[in-house]
Amino acid sequence: MDTLLRTFRRASLRALPASALALALFLVPGCIHTPPGKAPSEVPAPLAAEAHLLRQWDQAMKAFREGDLATAHNIFERLSHEGTDQRLRQRALFAMACVRLLEAKTPEDYTSALNAWELWKTQYQPDSLCEDPRLLTPVLERLPALQEKARLAEKNKTRPQPSDCPKLLEEKEKEISELRQRLQALESIHREIEEKKKGLKD
Repeated sequence: MDTLLRTFRRASLRALPASALALALFLVPGCIHTPPGKAPSEVPAPLAAEAHLLRQWDQAMKAFREGDLATAHNIFERLSHEGTDQRLRQRALFAMACVRLLEAKTPEDYTSALNAWELWKTQYQPDSLCEDPRLLTPVLERLPALQEKARLAEKNKTRPQPSDCPKLLEEKEKEISELRQRLQALESIHREIEEKKKGLKD
C-alpha cells in the first residue's frame, strides 16, 4: 500500500486535477480481498483460468505503477469482460475508468471516461466496511467546469484592468522621456566629435 501511495503522489497529469483524483481512487478496491492459494500440481480448468486472470491483473497494476497507462488500460478493459469472477470484473472496470480519467486530454475524452465510471457505478456492490467511491461522482462531474473557471480567472488576472491604464500610461511616458534624454546625449556627443574633427582639419 505504501508503494502505491508513493506512486500516486509521483503521478503527473498530465494532468488535470481529475487525474490526481482518479489515481487516489485506486486505493478503494483494496477493500476487496482475494485469498492466496497454493496451486496443486494439477489445477482444475476453472481454477487455472481464474489464476490466469489474476496474473493479468498483476501485470496491469505493474504497468500502471511503471506509467505504462496504455498497457494497463488494455488489460483492465479485457478483464472487465472476461472471467466468471464478478468482483474481479468490477475491479477491472473501476481501474479502466480511472485510467481513462488519467489519460483524458479533451472534453470528449473526459466524457468517455465518465461514461465508463457510470457503467462501473451501476455494477458496484459496496462493502459496508469500505469507503464508497460513488460519492466522488459529483466531484468528477464538476471538475471540467471548475477547471474552465480557474483558467478564465487566470486569464483575466493577467489581462490589464481599466484601473491600471493611468499607471501603464505613466510608465510608458517615463520610458519615452528616458529614451529622448539618451538620444539627446548621443546627439550632443556626436556634435562634439564632429567639431573636433573640423578643428583638426583647420
